[in-house]
Amino acid sequence: MKKILILSLLLSALIISAEMFTDVTLFKAQKDLYQMICDIEVPSDNITYKSIDGKLTGIVNIRAIIRNMKTNQSVNDEWNTKSLISKSEEIKRSLSLLDRTSFVLSPGEYEFTVIAHDSFSMKEWTVIDTLKLDSTATTPFMSDILMAFTISKDTMNGKFTKNGYAVVPNPSNVFTLSNPILYTYNELYNFQKDEKYKMEYDILNMNDSVILRTDPVEKTAPGFDFVNTNLISTLALKEGKYKLKIQFSTDKYTLSKTTEFEKTLTIAGAEMSQVNITDEQMRYYSMIDYLASDKEMAQYNALDSKGKHNFLINFWLRRDDTPNNNKLDALDEFIINVKFVNSQYSSGHEEGYKSARGRIYLTYGSPDETFVIPMSEGAKSYDNWIYYKNSGMQFIFMDMKGFGKFDLLYTNVESENIPANWESYIDDENMIQFYRN
Repeated sequence: MKKILILSLLLSALIISAEMFTDVTLFKAQKDLYQMICDIEVPSDNITYKSIDGKLTGIVNIRAIIRNMKTNQSVNDEWNTKSLISKSEEIKRSLSLLDRTSFVLSPGEYEFTVIAHDSFSMKEWTVIDTLKLDSTATTPFMSDILMAFTISKDTMNGKFTKNGYAVVPNPSNVFTLSNPILYTYNELYNFQKDEKYKMEYDILNMNDSVILRTDPVEKTAPGFDFVNTNLISTLALKEGKYKLKIQFSTDKYTLSKTTEFEKTLTIAGAEMSQVNITDEQMRYYSMIDYLASDKEMAQYNALDSKGKHNFLINFWLRRDDTPNNNKLDALDEFIINVKFVNSQYSSGHEEGYKSARGRIYLTYGSPDETFVIPMSEGAKSYDNWIYYKNSGMQFIFMDMKGFGKFDLLYTNVESENIPANWESYIDDENMIQFYRN
């Protein structure tokens, strides 16, 4: 089901292309009927966009046809779907048009065709697949595996909602450093109430050798058809193609499904940059710890030296107000800030950018208000910073030991750690302007 042939209608020969991806997943609809879901992905750089009502808009017509190969009867679904892009430079990033169609089928052999037509460029892509559906049984069985970008609880019943979950599909089954988490969704049918089963996940190479095996998890079936979701990080995997195997077993039987996926070391939305970086920029451009998210740091740490260099260039380009000028303006501004905090907040052998005040300045920018309460008899020095953004932020630093080294004593920013006994150091309660929740 997962092996897809992609054809170009403009050529008479069969070609392999990455202009459109589809992924067909089979679920039980009811006794002896299947629900066939087909997820469709067209990368934005393959779509032609025009300005409509002030928005860059791509329009793709999609037609899905399912034909019974024995009776030659067919049904189809056809619709127009829009892709909206806010900025022209985003077209080349890791954005895609995602859509879905669904059919209810009885057992048999089918030919399934998806045709996508770009309304502006007249480009057209076609995907053809064949399906063989056996009769559903009353004994336990499991659906195919649906791979997704994300899975979350959902009560809105949107396009990608399945049994109370928003399952945003990944039809290409490709996972990158920008999207390293492999989410899985599948369903289990006809289990007996309170039946004990074990569940385990294997990642195999294409020769079926085990690369990664999870510890079996023992569970009890609820007595009705149920959903199984999980997530697996692909960060530790080398670049290449793999198989994912999900297995359920009891004392009496074993059920398993396998699907293929690919891990690449490319950074989605970031091309190999040709930006010329100066010697001064090179000294500072890897200092991203205070600005990068946990996800970005994980991506960065998983790369080799060449990949890290390219990641860093694109890291700074993404933060530029004018990302198309091939200059690292955000990095230049960061360098100015590092030099400032080094001149203002260095103490002893600690450089300013490593200090508490330096870290907060580099992370959140220049405070809107500051006031210093100097050391007096029996009291320590305070440095109080106020930011108006993010509904108001406050940081209070204290020279705890009286040697000019200020540590973070208090902040209302919940993600920041502060001493558990911070209140014992605050002499004037009126100093606190923004309280922690």
